[in-house]
This record gives sequence, C-alpha cells and structure tokens, in this order.
Amino acid sequence: MQAVCHVILSHAPAHPGCVVLIADLEETVLWHCRPGAGAGGRWLRHEYDDHAVSPDVSISYSMSMLTTVGGRFYSVDHLQKHFLVVALEFSPVDGAAPQFTAVATNDTEHTPAGHSRTVFRAVESVGELFLVAMYYVKPRDRVASKILVLKLDLLKRARVEVMSTLGERSFFLAASSKFGASVRARQVGLKENCIYYLKPDDKGLKD
Repeated sequence: MQAVCHVILSHAPAHPGCVVLIADLEETVLWHCRPGAGAGGRWLRHEYDDHAVSPDVSISYSMSMLTTVGGRFYSVDHLQKHFLVVALEFSPVDGAAPQFTAVATNDTEHTPAGHSRTVFRAVESVGELFLVAMYYVKPRDRVASKILVLKLDLLKRARVEVMSTLGERSFFLAASSKFGASVRARQVGLKENCIYYLKPDDKGLKD
C-alpha cells in the first residue's frame, strides 16, 4: 500500500533556509529536512498532537491544504464563524521540534443566505496569504454561485479584508489535490483577475 503524503517546500530549493516537508495524510507524522549547505539533508521524523491548537480543530485534516508564506507553512480552518489560521514553523536549530501556533480572525464569516455549502482554499500570492471562499446553493452543485477572495493580514490578528480585484494576477485551484497557486495571468496565457477551478473529472478550466 502506498503512503498518502503532501510534499511542500518553505522556499525555493536554492534558498539556504529551505525546508522540505512531507506530511503524512493518514497519520500525524511529519518528515522534514534542510537540503541547504551545512544541514546535511538529514531527514527528521516528528509526531504531533492532532489537536495541539484547539480541541475543535484537526491539524491532520488541513495538512493536504498547506501553503507557504515567508518561510512558514499555513493552513486555514473555519471555526465557529471565524477563520483560524494555523502556522507551522521549523527552527533553524538542528533537531528542534516544529511548532504549531494559531490565531483567529477578528471578523466573522457568514455563509450567504440561500447557500448550503462553502469550500475554502488558501493561496499564497506575492508574499501574502489569501483565502478563496466558494459558495454553493445546493450540496451537489458543481459550479459555485458566489466567490469571494479574502486577504488575511497575518500581522493584525489575521484580519479579513475582502478583495475587489486580483489585478494582473489570477488564481488557479485544483479540487483533487486541494492545490492553489497565484500566477501572472498573461505570462501563462490566462485572463487577468480570474479564479480558475479544476474539478477531478473536468476536461478543461473554468473561470
């Protein structure tokens, strides 16, 4: 049986502080190493408490949706009408255990009237953390009837700011891998200021 994992880097591979993280999606286990000079590339294993940040939040559930900003790994959970931003940070001290911290947003989030399901995806863009909220009228609807892009201010208690435009950038989201990315739209042949979303059985992109 093959292990189900999520692999993500904290920085570009050539960055001296780069951490390669492998998150086991079936067990509460992290594997990580620093491939940079002097680190030796030694893999370290760490088991974590699934409810370390809150008894109501499963850290392991969010491991498949990690994104990186400024060398830290982030996930975002929806908790009692607030967003809980969970950060995972690795110390430069060899052998030190990674640390989880969490902060709740100041603003409440309400699913619009007439909608029954909401899907969230965290995306890093130009060094900042964004959250794409997709609202569905019916649980089995394939196309969201309303989409909001929220900017999370990590310095001010992760306060939520609703974005009116993405400017020259667009976001690319994949449901099957829970992957999200920000791109300069024209450089890759896409329309600016769009959200592209790909479901597992789709034959093309939706915007």
